[in-house]
Amino acid sequence: MKALKDPANRQSDLITIHSRSVEHPLQVTIMVNVRFLPDDIVVTAAPGEPLLQVARRGGQSIPTGCLRGSCHACVVESDCWGTICACITAIPDHDLCIELWNDPTW
Repeated sequence: MKALKDPANRQSDLITIHSRSVEHPLQVTIMVNVRFLPDDIVVTAAPGEPLLQVARRGGQSIPTGCLRGSCHACVVESDCWGTICACITAIPDHDLCIELWNDPTW
C-alpha cells in the first residue's frame, strides 16, 4: 500500500496502464480467392498481399522485368480492373480472377 501513496509511483502506474495495447477479441481476418486462368488454380490470399507473391504460392509464373510497372513484362488481365501490371498490384478485398498470358518473348 505504501507504493500507492507515493505520487511518483502512482503516475508511473497510470502511464503503464495507458500504454498497454488491447487486442479486440472479435478481430476477423478476411481472406479472398484469387483464380488464375487458364490453369484454373485458386489461391486463398489476404487483401493487400502482393499479386506476384500470391501467384508464386499457387505455382503460377508471371514474368517480371523492372518490378515498377514501367516495362509491362508482368501485364495480366483482371476481371475487375482490366489490364494490370502484376508487380505493382495488391489483392483487393474481394475475389479476383486473373488471366495469365503466355508471351514467349518475355
